[in-house]
Amino acid sequence: RNENLAARKIIESGELGELVFISSIRTGEYFTEKRPGWFWPRETAGGGISLNLGAHGMDKACYLAGSSIKSCTGQCTYHNEKTDVDSSAQTLLTMENGVTVHMAVCGYPSPGGERVDIYLTKGMIRIESWEGVQVYKNGAFEEVDLSQYPDAFILQWNDFIQGIQEGREIGPTGEYSLQIVKNIQSLWNY
Repeated sequence: RNENLAARKIIESGELGELVFISSIRTGEYFTEKRPGWFWPRETAGGGISLNLGAHGMDKACYLAGSSIKSCTGQCTYHNEKTDVDSSAQTLLTMENGVTVHMAVCGYPSPGGERVDIYLTKGMIRIESWEGVQVYKNGAFEEVDLSQYPDAFILQWNDFIQGIQEGREIGPTGEYSLQIVKNIQSLWNY
């Protein structure tokens, strides 16, 4: 999404100093009756909110930090009597470049939302998904004009088409994706 593109460009510009750590929280009632039946049992779902939303969160962390994951620790909770998969996860990632990431996903009843706070040595960036990006510097938040950033879906689609035309590997590799899944599985206590 262009919120993530904007945040990464600001990080890479150096205007807010060196990236120190990232804190991400995503909440919302995850196990609703709108979900298909295969979503509920671990046998067919594979995992819960950590595998679904947590995977996207780890991918976003790698993108924003500009680094792969060095280590992952944390814990999932299993307090939903409707399912045997996890309903929340709290994770601490240490990236290869030394940046740390606190990531939480919670599927218990709540209003829902996603917020990422990115802390740098001279300010911070706040991403409120589907709402916008703000930069904090000189004691105040400023809204980032997202219209200057291309639509991330269009960029991905164009990369996909070009990759096919050029005969090159497209998008995240299977190896990259497998590392994300292995980090998530390290959180489970099934």
